Amino acid sequence: MQIKCPRCGQIQSAEVRFCINCGIARPVANMSASPTQSTVGSVLKPFSDWFTALGLFYQSILIGGIIVFFTLFLGGIVIVGKKEKEACVDINKSNKTSTQTNVSNSTLTSATTPSPLPQASLSELPKTPTPSAPSKMVKNLAIIEGVENNSGKVARISSLLTELDAKYPENSEQIGDMTAGAYGEITKKGQSASIIGIMEAMIEVAESKSKIPYADAVTSYALLRVNGMK
Repeated sequence: MQIKCPRCGQIQSAEVRFCINCGIARPVANMSASPTQSTVGSVLKPFSDWFTALGLFYQSILIGGIIVFFTLFLGGIVIVGKKEKEACVDINKSNKTSTQTNVSNSTLTSATTPSPLPQASLSELPKTPTPSAPSKMVKNLAIIEGVENNSGKVARISSLLTELDAKYPENSEQIGDMTAGAYGEITKKGQSASIIGIMEAMIEVAESKSKIPYADAVTSYALLRVNGMK
């Protein structure tokens, strides 16, 4: 079908919506419905007719039932979701309580279980000083004194001999021999004497008189004792 453009008078097909000469839009009087609209209308038409035939009363009941159904459906979804959330919270609380209990038990166990004491090696243990064995001179003096089996007396003789060695110019061997000689001279004359007593007296002499030989001091002491001086 051919039509004439109302502006320029150009003859053209009726299907053209714009003039091919001047570009003016051509008004369409009777446009057919789109295929989509036709299809939807054909599908919904039976339902529309049925719904219209129900009447206002039944239409209200139907609409109310649909609303109630969807309300209950959505309410059920909300309730189920809330219960699942509460269940998850309970599980989390239970797990948290269990964890705290385990931690408390572990802490209590570690607190009540004594930790092992550090083991000191033999090299770190304090060493008890071993008393040195008495010298031969100390043993001889102890035998003369008759106290060789008395460890206390033997230790006393050793201590006095060391102290006399520091106070007199003679050495410990010489001091020991001189002390034994003086003991023999005194007891030979029937006077009582002791090795320890002679040595203690010589320490008193050394403290009262400086730079005196031990030979002079012990000889003088022996003479005095022989003459009856206590």
